[in-house]
Amino acid sequence: MKYYLRILIIIVCYGFCACESLFIPENSVDYNLNDFEETWKIVDSVYPFFELKEINWDSLHFVYREEAEEARGDEIFEVLFNLLKELQDGHVGLKTQGGGYISTFTPRRKIKDTGTYSPFVVRNYFTTELKVDKNKKIEYGITSNNVGYIHIATFLNNTWTETAFSTALNYVNDTKGLIVDVRNNEGGSDGMGGIVIRRLISEPILSLSVRRDGEWTPRSLITPSGEYQYTNPVIILVNGLCFSATEDFIAVIEQAEHVIVVGDTTAGGSSAPHEYFLTSGKSIRISTVEICRTDSIAIEWNGIIPDIQISQTRENIQNGIDSQLEFAINNFD
Repeated sequence: MKYYLRILIIIVCYGFCACESLFIPENSVDYNLNDFEETWKIVDSVYPFFELKEINWDSLHFVYREEAEEARGDEIFEVLFNLLKELQDGHVGLKTQGGGYISTFTPRRKIKDTGTYSPFVVRNYFTTELKVDKNKKIEYGITSNNVGYIHIATFLNNTWTETAFSTALNYVNDTKGLIVDVRNNEGGSDGMGGIVIRRLISEPILSLSVRRDGEWTPRSLITPSGEYQYTNPVIILVNGLCFSATEDFIAVIEQAEHVIVVGDTTAGGSSAPHEYFLTSGKSIRISTVEICRTDSIAIEWNGIIPDIQISQTRENIQNGIDSQLEFAINNFD
């Protein structure tokens, strides 16, 4: 009887061990430590904002390595998330192999201005229906006091065409002033922003200062192009959800003498992020470039401060009021 009991105990113990190996492989700690070390080293080698944000990256290695050593299985994902969150960077994030991208940080100005813009409220300020391009990314019209209005929802590549913007600009060409609304535009490509800039300037203006791999790239000239340029007064409407390439667009176009920026300070995130793949199959997205405003202050964290600050609240929108757009329209009277 004792013999059979010993055999039963051995079988049960083996079963528990086998089950444990199914869920937590013996080498999972090694994989987790590799993920952690790769992530830390990549960020250490490319991230441009340690000094700006006063981040001691070396000290964070000590703190989070202990957590990585204790992590089992997918627990390492939380460790990496919290490590990258220390960068407080809206461009930074990670994803598992085959999984979706997860951002580790949302700038506070994005949070503050969420819900303070509505295209439906905007339409209250027009007596005729606004026109929309076929991709529904550019909306445009003319107010009753002959002010042109163009809203650009995104600067992502291939979401609208140069022809679509030209059609909108042609429609508002004979107005006494133009409002270019980029509120809630979270960026995309500087090239898309360049399409707009070149139609709104009559003289060359400078590109932004860019630091990559520790070296500053000389500023170049952006020159007018297209069938014609709109040279009457222009107001750029901005808010805390303007991010990334949209902030670059604002920082460049505000150099033009006939342009003023109205609204709320932008999110503060401009950095040309790059995706890096870890050996395990996970990937991380890290900012690699510092881009500065024309006053040599980094856009990251600081954002673009408008020439005229007009705040807007969720209560305004709920009551059908767009105080930023109202100011812009009335400014041309």
